[in-house]
Amino acid sequence: MQDTLVSQCSAVSIAVALARRAALVLALLVTQPTWANPGMESVRALRLQGDLAAAQRLAESTLRDTNLSPSSIVLAHLELARIEDRRGLHYRKRPVPAAWAHLQAATVALPDGNQDLAAQLMMGKADYYYRAEMVERQFAQTSVFAQRAADAFEALGDWHGQADAVHKQGLIALQQRELVVAQRLFDQSLALDERAGQRDFLVAEYERHTAFVKLFSGDRQAAIPHLVRSLALRRRVGAIDPSLFAALTLAGTLLDVGEPERAQAPLLYAQTVASKLDSPFARANLGWQLGRYYHATQQWDAARIAWEGAIKAGQEIAFQSLLERTRAQLALLPAGPVD
Repeated sequence: MQDTLVSQCSAVSIAVALARRAALVLALLVTQPTWANPGMESVRALRLQGDLAAAQRLAESTLRDTNLSPSSIVLAHLELARIEDRRGLHYRKRPVPAAWAHLQAATVALPDGNQDLAAQLMMGKADYYYRAEMVERQFAQTSVFAQRAADAFEALGDWHGQADAVHKQGLIALQQRELVVAQRLFDQSLALDERAGQRDFLVAEYERHTAFVKLFSGDRQAAIPHLVRSLALRRRVGAIDPSLFAALTLAGTLLDVGEPERAQAPLLYAQTVASKLDSPFARANLGWQLGRYYHATQQWDAARIAWEGAIKAGQEIAFQSLLERTRAQLALLPAGPVD
């Protein structure tokens, strides 16, 4: 069964990748905020695909242009901060000093009086602090910069920017388990986005985080349709890296409700994407969910192999909670080859 998963996944992934690449440029034009710099679109596309090294090289080569405008310098540093932040996620490192260094460089390069760029920079700092403050879940600085960004975007009449900032406020409430507040903010964010012209990427985020409201409320079945839509939208806009985690969340939830047959498709997809990313975090989570799938379908040897892979990846990044639960599950498996 494990070999079948790999071979099926390879065929599916090739077709998916070709289709996504053909549609990527158009999709990004639809999903980009109104203030996006065309010179950074290729960098953003590479980042969303998960090719962080290529995205970084392209952004850094842009910065080496001696004729680059101050505005373009700010946008390049903001994108580099996002790249470093994403790399931090894949290696479970928070905060990420390299990301903050780029935000500081963007602050220095910010042209006087450019309120649009100033609002974007506030949003970049809100994104940075959201990750940095995740461990303590206090989000003091995240709240400050998200509110400043929301106010600045509102003053500019930039509803897309305001939608992003309000969504970030919803994430803060979600992390603090203020679920009613979180859903209200997510709904407000979606309405703002629709007002300016709906972006599929924002809708994907709305669906994903609405699903988490349902999950934290204990209603897994209600979360599943939102997770399905989030995965589909992330794939549609070429957000390959984020779609991996959407697939894993969907698969895990389907396993939670006793539907391993439905979990197979998102696991196939996640397996292919994870094989192309430099992400021990993704490999650890994938191994955990694959082990659960094989366990649910009574493929004990395959479950053991998957969970051992999860442990190996988890050890690279000191993923203690995953290591503990995976080792506990391994200890309960029948001894010896029984498949």
